[in-house]
Amino acid sequence: MKRNSLTWLVAAAGIAFSLAFFSTYRSWESAYVQTELDVIGGRKAYSIDETLHNDFVVVMAMKAFFESSSRVDPDEFYSFTRGFLEKNPAIQALAWAPRVSHGDRAGFEAKQKEQAPGYRMTERDDGNGMVSRNRGREYYPVTLIEPLAGNENAMGFDMASNPVRRAAILASREKGEMVVTEKVTLVNEAENMSGVLLFVPVYRDPVAREEFLGFVIGAFRVADIVEKSILHYLNTETRESEIRLTDITDPASPEVLYVSSGFWDAPEFYYETNFDLGGRRWAIRIVPTPGFLAEHKSNIAVVGLGAGLMFTLLLFVYLRAMAGQSEEIRRQVVDRTRELSRHKDELDNLINTIKSGIIMIDSNRIIQLFNPSAEKIFQYCPGEVVGKNVNLLMPEPFHSNHDDYVTNYVRTGESKIIGIGREVRGRRKDGTEFPMFLAISEMKIENTRYFVGSVSDISHQKETEERLRFARDTAEKANTIKSDFMNTMSHELRTPLTIILGNIEELVDEDELPDADEIAEIARDCSNAGEMLMLLINDILDLSKIEAGKMDLHKEPVLSSTLIADVAKTASVLANNKGLELRIQGDEVEIEIDAIRIKQTLFNLLSNAVKFTDEGSVSIITRIEGGWFVITVADTGCGMDSDSLKYIFDPFRQVDNSATRKTGGTGLGLAITRKLVELHHGNIRVESVVGEGSAFTMKLPL
Repeated sequence: MKRNSLTWLVAAAGIAFSLAFFSTYRSWESAYVQTELDVIGGRKAYSIDETLHNDFVVVMAMKAFFESSSRVDPDEFYSFTRGFLEKNPAIQALAWAPRVSHGDRAGFEAKQKEQAPGYRMTERDDGNGMVSRNRGREYYPVTLIEPLAGNENAMGFDMASNPVRRAAILASREKGEMVVTEKVTLVNEAENMSGVLLFVPVYRDPVAREEFLGFVIGAFRVADIVEKSILHYLNTETRESEIRLTDITDPASPEVLYVSSGFWDAPEFYYETNFDLGGRRWAIRIVPTPGFLAEHKSNIAVVGLGAGLMFTLLLFVYLRAMAGQSEEIRRQVVDRTRELSRHKDELDNLINTIKSGIIMIDSNRIIQLFNPSAEKIFQYCPGEVVGKNVNLLMPEPFHSNHDDYVTNYVRTGESKIIGIGREVRGRRKDGTEFPMFLAISEMKIENTRYFVGSVSDISHQKETEERLRFARDTAEKANTIKSDFMNTMSHELRTPLTIILGNIEELVDEDELPDADEIAEIARDCSNAGEMLMLLINDILDLSKIEAGKMDLHKEPVLSSTLIADVAKTASVLANNKGLELRIQGDEVEIEIDAIRIKQTLFNLLSNAVKFTDEGSVSIITRIEGGWFVITVADTGCGMDSDSLKYIFDPFRQVDNSATRKTGGTGLGLAITRKLVELHHGNIRVESVVGEGSAFTMKLPL
């Protein structure tokens, strides 16, 4: 009967430990996978956001180009846009659409036909074909477009003939700023190809917003924005994740702009962020591919669970049959343990968001254009900087050297940054400096040389990189703690199991059974080892219940003297075995507590004190301080250094965590003790001196 009870005890312990390992490792692994996806998602979202802002910078440069010139002919338009289109592959086309009143329509079309025979003002018919434009109050026909090849149907197309485009035009003109349309089908595209248009109003007097001339337009295929930006910034086509881009300007009716072929919704892991552009709000959701999950999610938890259950089953069969199969079972345990230790480590990450501004200067370094994004970055109003030297925005030594650099470039043509782009430092109005990315391009308008700088504040990106580095370090630290826990549990479980298996071998041969006294001794050894296993499992289950918020307290009035006497009775046996004196002193008081749990905490403290004390005494001292009942457990043992005190109450952490440590334990006792005290709305602290001893003080509210 006793042998059957021991068999079931071992089986229950093995199952409980396997389930605890499975749950713990799965939680660690899920946190790691989400961290990896956050890094990948952040980088892809950054590349899309950066592409959009860079492309919008190009359209704003066109606005400055038209507002700075009295007339732009096709050759000038081609020269100006060619370089931008080569460097920004996500732009489908750049175009100019002047404002034409109905009264001027006939003269306008006649003048256009002089330059381009066959030119006519068009609109779409019901079959998506291009027909001559019907009568309207005013028109915004395309007169210049690059590249022309592939966009021939757009030449002459009236932007006001379509409701979506007309709504964006009216909003842009009313606000005097750039506006992005909702999803449209571009003139030269099929209906299933999503696109958007960016309208920016152009004025003869941009400061006063007088004499409205028309719109510069950027046409974008959404698929190009996503796919080409990721390829350009990340230099990879690896499909470790899938993307969905949605216009959520109207939350009640979101509109999908782009979705990759392998996208699947509502997964366990995802990265999501939003950004605003031109009056609209877009949302990016990035989910992992099955290949990414297969690469980053191992089968260690399942293998560990299966190995643990398999080991428990084999051990159970062995003990039930009392057959001579101990060597085979031991071999399988070693194989399963080795299999678990082959699958342990994977971690790495980094990067996020940026914003851009436009600054245009002439060859004398005088600022001619300062857009709203630049205002936000540098904290200047346009009136404070336009007409002044651009070195106003630079800290030393760039402030003093910039004029010489521009003069040298104009004289020799030798460039150190134009057309390249690099990270530099800027200076805000309040004098503070910040890191920024600066890209400069050169252009000529009516034989006048200008320089256009694209400025992006990358302070947030630097902070994001630091946070990602911290997250990586935290994950690596957690992985180290996990490895220490596995080593500790392997040592603690192997010790009682070795005792059980070693003693049972003495009882296998019925013809050579030991005498009754030896059998009783073997049974006591096996029982003690089984109790040790049960204590290990109980510690793990107690911690799991507390962490899950499922630990219920059953409070009742208890005399402090009764509480201390009950615990001291058990602890005195441990102290006597080591020749230590157990001292008890203090005040008598009645407190309302869960007596079983407080006894558990006191026994943890007393057993630790005896364990780490080789000579001297262990003391239990009680006293009343205000509204608190204070219990101190002090010893004259080895003590601890200040570094050890920092993590003494952390789960799975021990002062000596090596495989050759002198004392046993999982490192859970003090963690459980602190959590049980806190459940009573109390607190616990420790003071220790190396070589002199330690004192743990627990305070419980009266």
